Amino acid sequence: MNIGLAAFAGLLLLLYSVYFYHIMKGRPQEFEIELVRALAEWMINRGPASRSQLWMFYVLSLILEIIYFSLVFYLLNNAVIKLFTIFLASFEALHLGMVGINLSRFFGGSMPLKNLLNWPIERTSAVLFFTHTLLVVINIIYLH
Repeated sequence: MNIGLAAFAGLLLLLYSVYFYHIMKGRPQEFEIELVRALAEWMINRGPASRSQLWMFYVLSLILEIIYFSLVFYLLNNAVIKLFTIFLASFEALHLGMVGINLSRFFGGSMPLKNLLNWPIERTSAVLFFTHTLLVVINIIYLH
């Protein structure tokens, strides 16, 4: 089970490392603008189907986060990691709640696409997730 968690955390670490790199360079805005452009292009190409697909991605990310945090909490026996996991899971619950509200507003026509994501919150989430997954991988490699 620890190998599965290590693979899961490693994959998340790789995914978040791209955004983390841009944040650490001090120019995350360029990357964020590119993300919004790519999302807009994807939505145009998908047409009306993009609405249900975006909601599906939202629900999938919620499920994956629940699985990840549960695995970390139950498989790792490190008090610092467990406290960090509780903190991050709480932060992510608020974060995903805000994203869900913004998705509803966007699809309801009361919010432009460029405001869908709160970039300071997204940056904080990315840094916290990067740090957490790195600590989880290190913990599994060196303590198990």
